[in-house]
Amino acid sequence: MVVTSSMHGATRAAMGKNIWVQYVKHADGKMVNGSMATEIRDQARKIWRGLWSQGLVPRTWGATTHEVKDAFFHLMEEHFPVLQFCDNHWKAQAIATANYLQWYKYHKAKMEVSEAEANRKHVKEDLDDRSCIEPVIKRSKATTEVDALDTTDSDIEAG
Repeated sequence: MVVTSSMHGATRAAMGKNIWVQYVKHADGKMVNGSMATEIRDQARKIWRGLWSQGLVPRTWGATTHEVKDAFFHLMEEHFPVLQFCDNHWKAQAIATANYLQWYKYHKAKMEVSEAEANRKHVKEDLDDRSCIEPVIKRSKATTEVDALDTTDSDIEAG
């Protein structure tokens, strides 16, 4: 099959064509193939999902703390040494800048739905567990006041 520009990125990547991160090159200057480009983007998403679970993802990559950025750069460059062939982590930064907002918008909605479903499940489980809880009998204020006024003959004689 011939790779054409009208094909979608995933199709071209599956055929070995790198269309996402053409600036990522090996030490010899050869551009990484489509498979590695896909792996790089997948790894970035995994890291962002981990950050999401820790409550560390802002709406934009530019609003990310230095600590989170440094952790992202370290993890990406550790997993893909080819990203180290640059100054100041610019390749990992470029990947984040190009992909983060799209990931955030899509996954924010998806993860919020998942969290809502999990919360509904916990509420349902809590309701199902009510059968083992003894009911609390509430006494009205009037009953409590009458009980306080109710005295026996022994109370009167002692008082």
